[in-house]
Amino acid sequence: MYNLNSSICFLGMPGCGKTWISKELGHHFEIPYFDLDAEIEIRTGMRISLFWEKYGEMCFRIEERAALLDLLTGDPLILALGGGTPCYFDNMSIVQEFSTSFYLKSSPEKLLTNIEKIRRPVFNGKSEILHQITILLKQRSTFYQRATLIQNAYLDEPNLFKDVKQICIDRHLIEYKI
Repeated sequence: MYNLNSSICFLGMPGCGKTWISKELGHHFEIPYFDLDAEIEIRTGMRISLFWEKYGEMCFRIEERAALLDLLTGDPLILALGGGTPCYFDNMSIVQEFSTSFYLKSSPEKLLTNIEKIRRPVFNGKSEILHQITILLKQRSTFYQRATLIQNAYLDEPNLFKDVKQICIDRHLIEYKI
């Protein structure tokens, strides 16, 4: 049995592996993990793309902040943030205050490969997605760089998991409970 001593948040661009690494850590250590976007869908009763289309981005960001506060002010957990979460309101300050955060840093080309497999409202209907990713990454980098730790997400998945797991153990974020 393992104990989580601090909430852990993963942040970065869509397609960098935030949800994947959160699930892997949660399963491996048998620790609660959440995806902020999935929590918002539960709270609103609709898919994010539909909510975004129906109410607009600013209403989504307000709902996102409320969900972030609810999750991070409770018991420690592992949380995958939405790509834009750190960039709005005081969300990054909340993340810094209530968690240890990992920025999963990746190249626009690697992100494109992963984004093509998923649909994200921020990229819907846009041509030249690689160009859009590059611009968005540049805009968001200032917020992402405020994370506690910056983890290179260029690695293949088994090595990324191994590295993040070891950092969590070395920093006593996750400890074996007797």
